[in-house]
Amino acid sequence: DTNTKVNPPLRTDDDVVAVVEGLVDGTIDMIATDHAPHAATDKECTYQEAAHGISNIETAFGSCMVPVHAGALSLEDLIERMTAAPARFLGPDAAGTELGSLKPGLPADVVVLDPESEWTVDPSAFFSKGKNSPLAGTTLKGRVVTTLYAGEVVHEAGVDLG
Repeated sequence: DTNTKVNPPLRTDDDVVAVVEGLVDGTIDMIATDHAPHAATDKECTYQEAAHGISNIETAFGSCMVPVHAGALSLEDLIERMTAAPARFLGPDAAGTELGSLKPGLPADVVVLDPESEWTVDPSAFFSKGKNSPLAGTTLKGRVVTTLYAGEVVHEAGVDLG
């Protein structure tokens, strides 16, 4: 399946366990998606010719909830590693605005999460232009329900806001 072609490549179950252990013990202190959407034609070819990458921005939270639901990682630690830690790493934006903080006067970039929402991955329903995902048909538990950017609602689960 060319939708599994990513760089670095997907690894073994033992490697996944090691990543979760790294998240739990703090060795891995941030999570990023490397969301890499591709046109269908970039993936409808031989594995060797296929582009590297997965459309995963819509599945990232649900995928990362697996160790939370297993009791291995707290929801607070997961959220810290997916939001504030990357923001601290990036530092202020070009205008000097602090990222990853909800302080008065800063842009309200916020997501509303439902950690218990179960849903089946359907790439054809992705809001991303890329539909390439090896998770098609997988049931995930945990979902971004609403996204606010600069205080404005820009995404609601299941609703095309244009």
